[in-house]
Amino acid sequence: MSDLELKTGGALERREGDDLRLAYAELTAARTHHAAFLLEREAREAALGRKSHHVQGALEAAKAFLAGAGEGEAAASLPVPAEDFRAELQQGREAFEAWAREETGRLEAAIEAASAEVTARVERWLEHFRPHLRLEVAAIGKERSVVHLPTPRGDEAVLLCALLTGKPPLTYDFLLDDAVDHLGQPSALAAAGAGIDLSALREGSADDEDAIAHGSEATLLPIRRHLPLTDPILGWPRFRLMLRGPVLELESREADTGYTHLLPAAHAERFTGYLVALQAKGKLEVAVDLG
Repeated sequence: MSDLELKTGGALERREGDDLRLAYAELTAARTHHAAFLLEREAREAALGRKSHHVQGALEAAKAFLAGAGEGEAAASLPVPAEDFRAELQQGREAFEAWAREETGRLEAAIEAASAEVTARVERWLEHFRPHLRLEVAAIGKERSVVHLPTPRGDEAVLLCALLTGKPPLTYDFLLDDAVDHLGQPSALAAAGAGIDLSALREGSADDEDAIAHGSEATLLPIRRHLPLTDPILGWPRFRLMLRGPVLELESREADTGYTHLLPAAHAERFTGYLVALQAKGKLEVAVDLG
């Protein structure tokens, strides 16, 4: 169950058909089935390749044996079984391609439908729910600030992502997903299984990290362990909220720099002002603690 509050009444009220966790479970199942299909397709295709190579090699060997033994008449009849073998291989290839097309269409349609259902449920929730954010702004000297807010969980994290990025995340537990995909390397900022080269992403630039969300054409954002702010009205500097255990820590960067959590005071003020503007639009509630 979620700890969400509706605008009307304040008490938790879960409406039938709007369970976000269930919608994400169905999406995860669809993505898992698709991933299993890709592995099976690769294995079947490899098996067909091995069979074709073996048959071709066997026919060449038979031809050499017959020619070496002076069996001219038998060699002349070799094209008959050769054609039979090749016809069988062609039938196998056509059957494989038909199966692959059908499964691809069916599984991609299932993912699309599940993704659409996640988006629809999130949009229905956002008609009634306003996140309550508490910023803790600590001054570091005269020119720098550090900004924290409590880490949201479950439904609230999903809805906050949709509010700040314009799209729901690809996975339900995206913000707390610290799974390691490569030993000795930190968790990547992109979800696994989303078609993103995680190793290249870790070795890439801040622009590569931003590309996960900024300008993404994906219906659901394949992000994890952070919340990028993608509203075009923000422009530069860019902001993102990084998971730091019990808190989210604000980071910012200019176009030619990397991200830093030691924000210029003007950046902290701009981010706070953006949230206040969202509050004025009725999108969220924000409180600010200045340290």
